[in-house]
Amino acid sequence: MYKNTDIGKYGTDNPLPQNEGPGENETPAAPNNESRTYRRALDLGLKGLNVLKAIESFGGDEDSYFEVLRSYAVNLPPLLDSIESVSTEDIPNYTIIVHGIKGSSRGVGADEFAVIAERLEIAGKEGDHDFISANNQAFIGAARELESEINRLIVKTAEDNPKQKKDKPDVALLEKILTACRTYDIDSADSAVSELESYEYESGGELVSWLWDNIQRFNISDIEAKLSAML
Repeated sequence: MYKNTDIGKYGTDNPLPQNEGPGENETPAAPNNESRTYRRALDLGLKGLNVLKAIESFGGDEDSYFEVLRSYAVNLPPLLDSIESVSTEDIPNYTIIVHGIKGSSRGVGADEFAVIAERLEIAGKEGDHDFISANNQAFIGAARELESEINRLIVKTAEDNPKQKKDKPDVALLEKILTACRTYDIDSADSAVSELESYEYESGGELVSWLWDNIQRFNISDIEAKLSAML
């Protein structure tokens, strides 16, 4: 999954991890439960994620893990865009960003990728611009590949579990989201958006998708402005 670079300078003597999946005579370890997401990941040959371990870290709550995984896939691309080019002056902010990517990656079970982020974080703390410049594009490429793998799982899951249909989004829930945004009650807003997002709509589905994306990115003022103009 990952390309070779000099990334091993910070951590081990090895290059970026080579995640090729099970060998010819190897069989993935059997899960301790009947996790649907784990089974789908195996069926897809999903690379870069230790799905079973991550679900277990969520106390076996697959739905909660899957929501966090979706949020991770939404939030990762803009972070990567922000570190495409790194000057010496950018290193402090770069270090903060890769630190965040490291933590969130571990949270979803992307352990090998988190190791890469950690090495770049250490380089940032050391002010090693040469190392960052030599390895940042490989890091970004690996991240985008991981994002693609996650999105494959998300699409497959949606296909396997079609949502119930409604004519349009519930106005009462939209009003609840607006009120929560005005009072900066993130938990209530997130809960209402998740409830909206659990259905498929004849019309208004684009709004629900937009709300879900923006609540993941904490764009509360944008949500408040949009709903205020509608309701």
